[in-house]
Amino acid sequence: MDMGYDIERFVGYVNEGLLCSICRDVLEDPLQAPCEHAFCTACIHGWLRFKNSYSFVHRYMKNDLNRLQLHCKNREYGCEMVCSLESIDRHERECEYSQIPCSNAGCTIQVERRNLDVHLAVCEYRSRECPNGCGYTILSAEDTQHNCVAELRTELELLRYKSSVSLLFMLLFLSMMFQLGFLVLCVCFPHSFLSFIFPPCLVFLTVVKSDIWLPTQTRLL
Repeated sequence: MDMGYDIERFVGYVNEGLLCSICRDVLEDPLQAPCEHAFCTACIHGWLRFKNSYSFVHRYMKNDLNRLQLHCKNREYGCEMVCSLESIDRHERECEYSQIPCSNAGCTIQVERRNLDVHLAVCEYRSRECPNGCGYTILSAEDTQHNCVAELRTELELLRYKSSVSLLFMLLFLSMMFQLGFLVLCVCFPHSFLSFIFPPCLVFLTVVKSDIWLPTQTRLL
């Protein structure tokens, strides 16, 4: 937490009674002791066990503080705003000269709020759709490394693998159903002609599974 407002930021004379008795800067979030000495809350943080000995700042002192005029903390960056202490926080939250971080993930640069759009337009961490039409979103820094053909080939291989795995599980399920059906037929209808048809079907499914399983394993390796 900051301790007081730097007296050099204020325009004109600042009454001695509006200075923190500890840091000697202009009171920030002030508390007042029964003896009428005032302190920044942060300055007496180490004495909070005695906080019952302090009361909220007197209304008249608060009014005097709020009427003080001071420069924006971003004056060194070019902001010429001078406003009341009462409204300084609101201004500084919105000040165009405030240093804010770039919104692109991975970028550590801080820029003035007024220049953020300019920075975002050239930031090497900005993302955009590949101009060659492959559909991929790439970072500006990856432009020279991006290879549409290689990216699409990798995606195609992944889709083929997923399709093969799905088909393999479907055939395994069908094989189990055929085997279960064959078992039921053999038990219930041992002389049925269907019991002679099922074995070739099972052989066919086994061959198809092998054709799918082996290439899938090869791709995994």
